Amino acid sequence: MEKEFITKRLVLPKEVYFELTLGNPLIYDWVSKFPNAIVENVEMYATMKDLLNEFPKLASKGNKKVKYHADPHIISLAIAYSNNINIFLEKPTVKIITEEKNAPEKIPWIAAKYGIPSLKLLDYLVEIGVVF
Repeated sequence: MEKEFITKRLVLPKEVYFELTLGNPLIYDWVSKFPNAIVENVEMYATMKDLLNEFPKLASKGNKKVKYHADPHIISLAIAYSNNINIFLEKPTVKIITEEKNAPEKIPWIAAKYGIPSLKLLDYLVEIGVVF
């Protein structure tokens, strides 16, 4: 998975990185080794505005004590990346890795509306060839 971070095949918005500060310190420390994989861009924020207009519940978890809320950042970054075309005039393959269930107003459900598939971390690890 480190190779995926180094080659930027696996990226995360800054807001996810900030959320990691509230969780397992081992995961936060590990991700901190790959600062180039932590991204944000102008297209992401332009997309986020439209996304939050269409799905206003995505703006908040409903818990005012939540310090960080990365869901709209994750989806917006995926949409922004999926809209980019490389020098070979190909659209990139964009997927979201999430443990959320595919239910209304959740990451997989909203991402699917934009043609972006979601998968569980274990499925992603198998896909990239991690052997257990």
